[in-house]
Amino acid sequence: MAKKMKFYVVFSHRLTGSQISQIREFWQADMVSMPDHLANIWSQIPAEAAELSDYLHPIVEWLNQSATAGDYVLVQGDYGMTHAIVDYCFKHGLQPLYATSVRVHSEVGTPDGKVVMQKRFQHVIFRRYQPWRE
Repeated sequence: MAKKMKFYVVFSHRLTGSQISQIREFWQADMVSMPDHLANIWSQIPAEAAELSDYLHPIVEWLNQSATAGDYVLVQGDYGMTHAIVDYCFKHGLQPLYATSVRVHSEVGTPDGKVVMQKRFQHVIFRRYQPWRE
């Protein structure tokens, strides 16, 4: 019997209903969210931190203990952390993904002459990170 794939979420935001449905239906995987203490680390990387290893270590340990080759890992957040986790995924046979969206921008005039700008993000797909190949 084939292994049921897992879809690990290393992401700063809550997933939408359509994203969760896509994970189950398109990717045919069981979603695994980071434990709360790791989600707190991931979403609060200090901008002044010059070195990230103290923040990376517990997340890499979680993936080491949980994920197996072939599993998917949704990775988005701080650029340096994201780069490091994507690199880790490639080196360990995991499939790193990121979410794509379309942005809808609108401006509405109000009776008092002000303009209210709104931006709406709509999830489209999860796309695979691709390593550069010459």
